[in-house]
Amino acid sequence: MFTPNLLIGGSLLLPELPRSDIGVGGNIALRGVVTAANFSFKGVAKAIRVGLGGHTVNSGMVSSAYVGHAGTVPNFDGNQVQLKFAGSASAALSAGILVSSDITPFIFDPTKDLIISLGYSTYYGRATTKAGNLDYYKVGGSAEAGNTTVSGYTLDSSGVAPFITIEVFR
Repeated sequence: MFTPNLLIGGSLLLPELPRSDIGVGGNIALRGVVTAANFSFKGVAKAIRVGLGGHTVNSGMVSSAYVGHAGTVPNFDGNQVQLKFAGSASAALSAGILVSSDITPFIFDPTKDLIISLGYSTYYGRATTKAGNLDYYKVGGSAEAGNTTVSGYTLDSSGVAPFITIEVFR
C-alpha cells in the first residue's frame, strides 16, 4: 500500500478565462514545469498521481499525458512515464470536475523539477500558477506530449498550468 503525499495542491492554481493567443480548439500541447523549490513534500517516492481539471467555464479532451523530471526545460530528462485515466490514455475534462490519473510507478526525486506534459485534442480554458513555475505551450504539438526533446514551445508568462494536484506515493 502506498502512502500518499501531496506535492502541490489546488491552492497553487487560480482560474483564468481562455485567451486568443493560443486559441480555443484542438491539437495543443502544454508543458507545466513545477520547480523543486515549490514541492511541499521533500522525500523520495515510488509512484505519482496527477489531478487535472477543466476550466471553470469550459472543458477539453486530453489525448495523452506524461510526467517526468525536467532536463533542459521544456524537455524531459528521458525518464517520463505515461499517465492513464481509469486505464485509458485520454481523459475528458469538464468544468469544475477533478479527473485524477491512475497511480503510476515513477521514481520521484524531490531535488529535480517536474514536468507535466499534456496533448490536447480539444482545448478550452486555462489556469495560472504561483511564481516559480514555468509553463509552455505549442499550437499543433499535441502528438509531442511524450517526446523527451521538443522545440517550438512558447514560454507563457501568465501560466497555462495543466494540472490541479500532484500526489506522490512512498
